[in-house]
Amino acid sequence: MNTFETKLTTILKQYGRNYDMLCQRNIQSRFVTQYADILIDCGTTKKYIAIECKRVQTNNFYFKRYFHETQLQTLFDYFIRTGRSGFVSIKLKKTISIIPWSAVLMMHLLGFSEIPMSVIEANILTQTKFIDIIHGVDYLSNCECLY
Repeated sequence: MNTFETKLTTILKQYGRNYDMLCQRNIQSRFVTQYADILIDCGTTKKYIAIECKRVQTNNFYFKRYFHETQLQTLFDYFIRTGRSGFVSIKLKKTISIIPWSAVLMMHLLGFSEIPMSVIEANILTQTKFIDIIHGVDYLSNCECLY
């Protein structure tokens, strides 16, 4: 099945091919709890990442539309308990953005009803950006429009 999550997993495996990295897609099931869509464990950099994927049909990413009521808290708890760096990947038209979970949570807690397009556009996924992520570079600076 060619889904956004499967394609993103393939892209990330290709981007990280020079690293000792495991990248796997968690397939949703009614009988198994799924905390994040993609898990990445990088032995080279000792970085552990979880990505929640969202496919957006419009030019707006509203929290109430794309996250279930308890999903934000569940993801937050999962990232804290596992020590994983969390990200939200947003597919908008033909681009994929990857936004740090801390920025998504901050926007939600500050009362934003949506993730601004400026943040989504500033965080387009590239190979360089992915390599920086697995090296632990903090991309909150791309969310400066929040301050």
